[in-house]
Amino acid sequence: MALFAICPACCERKSESRIVQQAGTFIKIEQVCASCGCQRFWQNQPILLRNMPACNLLLSGAIHFSGCLASQTLQMMTLFGHQCISVSTYFRHQRRYTIPVIIQARQNDQAKNLSDLRAMDGGIVVAGDCRSDSPGHCAKYDSYSLIEDRINKVVDVQLVQSSDLPNSFWCELEGLKRSIGFLRRQDLHLSTLITDRHRQVAKWV
Repeated sequence: MALFAICPACCERKSESRIVQQAGTFIKIEQVCASCGCQRFWQNQPILLRNMPACNLLLSGAIHFSGCLASQTLQMMTLFGHQCISVSTYFRHQRRYTIPVIIQARQNDQAKNLSDLRAMDGGIVVAGDCRSDSPGHCAKYDSYSLIEDRINKVVDVQLVQSSDLPNSFWCELEGLKRSIGFLRRQDLHLSTLITDRHRQVAKWV
């Protein structure tokens, strides 16, 4: 507040200032000079749509995109004495903005990769494998990923829920089937498939 103790309009005389609004990282200050009557408002960041401070959204995006835990990161900033958003605000930003942005960026990147593959000669060369959310045969979710070997890019990811199948052992085969079906719908010819030694996958191939 010492930065607002001097009026910038009338020969640097003393003025009164006060905080009129705070919202997360946002702060708005009113400065009034008793000598010349000059009044001005200062804020530390621009306001976006829906009266949302820009840095509040940028902070939520930085936490989400870096993979940090929101509760621990915000608690650390609070211990440092920084103004920051709440955990509920972070999850609201995540639901409304950062997750849709990630999905859109992924879809744009996937469309570009598929377009590049259609322009290349020969069939595609893909390597696939499955990853479970827990070890053993008690996984609830499995994600199956296909990587195109020539461009070294992930061309498809399928999330499989084990409750839709007899057990979690079937998730890898189901993920592969969905990925191959997706590539066929994109008019891509499969020339080489690289997998691990999964017995169900070998039998299906």
